[in-house]
Amino acid sequence: MGTNLKPCPFCGSAEGNLAISEHPMSGRRIHKEVHCSYCDASKSLDEWNNRPREQELEAENQMLKERILNANKYLGDVYESDYTGNKRKYAKDELSKAIYMFNRNETKRKEMNKLNS
Repeated sequence: MGTNLKPCPFCGSAEGNLAISEHPMSGRRIHKEVHCSYCDASKSLDEWNNRPREQELEAENQMLKERILNANKYLGDVYESDYTGNKRKYAKDELSKAIYMFNRNETKRKEMNKLNS
């Protein structure tokens, strides 16, 4: 296809269902449009691949995930070196649950974006 396309923002279809069409405009400009054959959605190529809010959220989620994993590792190191660490064990367990919930919510968010976009 030549151009890397993000999945359809409306149904989540991948490149196999996406096509780019070119339409001549005034001067030498060409308008490129992406069409999804699965849900019949169409947008300009720039709009299709430019999703700044999604990119912001992905970056924020990655930063949060890294912080949770670092805290979990630190607590694991502290817990292993401290035999009286019931509170530390509790904190580590809570972080493990938070990581699980974060990953579960991330999956649900992606599924909802596919349905609601």
